Formats: sequence, structure tokens, C-alpha cells
Amino acid sequence: MITFKNIKISKQVFEEGLAVPVLYFEDENGADWYELRDREWQGENCFVAVGADGFISTWADNPNFLTLSEGVSVYEVDAAALPEDISTRSYRYEDGQFIQFVQPAAEVAEQRKSVLL
Repeated sequence: MITFKNIKISKQVFEEGLAVPVLYFEDENGADWYELRDREWQGENCFVAVGADGFISTWADNPNFLTLSEGVSVYEVDAAALPEDISTRSYRYEDGQFIQFVQPAAEVAEQRKSVLL
């Protein structure tokens, strides 16, 4: 399974006809994302991108469709392990486990109070 931790942009290449640069990424060990993905991905599992705060920022069946940015880590996970409600609820990914985020009741009450005032 692919693990690609603490991504950083290794280079930006401007190509003719494109308005934005093509970004290249490497992990904390200097591994190139595209080389690793092309060499290791077998097409069977899903991928999650996790921010430094542990929250899942994006996920995809195909790693080509992930939205990557500096500081995130990418993990290949078994498709059966991906929560069914991941598109509607917030999750953290920690030690190979999906942990649903539940907003503390005090925060919910404060937000409702602010709306009413």
C-alpha cells in the first residue's frame, strides 16, 4: 500500500498553452509522487489525503484525481474500509483508522447562539 507523507512541491514547470504551472511533489523522504504512484498503484484501492491536523481533505478511487497540496499525506486504503458517509461527514485518519469528527455540544450551542443574536 502506498504511503506518501508530508508532501512538498519539488518543482513547478510552465508548459506552453497552460495558464498555470505543472506541480511536482515529493514526500519527506524525497520520493517523487508520480514515480511512486505509477510504480506501486495496482488499481484496486482508494486513496485519502490527510492534512497536518489529521482531517481527510480529499479522497478518490484513482490517485490521479486527488487534490494535493503541501503538508498533506496520502494513504492508500482498502476500498471496503472507506466510510460510506465520507462525502457528508468529517473524518480524521489516524493509525490506519477512520475516526468520525463529532463537534462538541458547547461549540454547537455557541454557534446557534451567535446565529440567533
